Amino acid sequence: MCCRIILRMELYSEADVVSKVVVPDLAALGYVEGNTRHGRVVIRHEYPITAQSGRERKTIFADIVVFVDDVPVIVVDAKNPRQFLTDNDREQVGSYARLLDKIAPYAALCNGPWQVYDSIRKQQIKVLPRIVASSYRYQRFPTTRGWAEMMRMCDLPTYADEQGSDIQQFMNVADAARSLLDGTDTALRRPAENSAWFARTARRILDLVSKAEAAAGKRPSRELQTTVVDLKILAAVARYHSHRLHAGVQYNLYKQTGDAAALDRAIR
Repeated sequence: MCCRIILRMELYSEADVVSKVVVPDLAALGYVEGNTRHGRVVIRHEYPITAQSGRERKTIFADIVVFVDDVPVIVVDAKNPRQFLTDNDREQVGSYARLLDKIAPYAALCNGPWQVYDSIRKQQIKVLPRIVASSYRYQRFPTTRGWAEMMRMCDLPTYADEQGSDIQQFMNVADAARSLLDGTDTALRRPAENSAWFARTARRILDLVSKAEAAAGKRPSRELQTTVVDLKILAAVARYHSHRLHAGVQYNLYKQTGDAAALDRAIR
């Protein structure tokens, strides 16, 4: 899934989230009504789902369910932009995905920002949110729109001079270089830790993709083929930010010390 940044002040209600974020983002991913690269897409709003509650059966409604060739692939639960997302919200959208006749592989919450989950493993898909938090220039958050998976974050000198978007959790590349030179400690997550996480996650994604392709054999479904493409792009984006974070630190070491070897490491 994409991770689009949108000015929160533009969103006043759950309906705004659906019309201004969810529907456009699904369309950007190719999920629009009709025949698409994914297959034949049908999008259902307020989709009824039958659930068992004790001895009684009741009908609940998912905000949006996306079908491809009559198979559900994404369930979206939109929330008010002023509402904090809770564990109950995450469990609810996951249960919606699992209660369908065929389990939808993805369950997503959206109150402006997205949280996307693997419905079966009940795990959040975290690559794009982590890019936004740790490697996304503060200049682009939250006052402008941007696509983390489509933007290279400017040339290296500009990137290396910027504050990140989540300054409470992640150390920026300039401060990381200064910390290395001064030998200081920090409670923040360093760029090196994030770089290693992105590299490790990219390898894991590609390993799972390889196993899925092997299991599918010579005639994979169109949905698998398009999902594989998306996952390979996601792995490439993770690998890119792994290298970019490392380059940003090395470039700042060069700026702060004049060490040409650090510049070589930055552009290698």
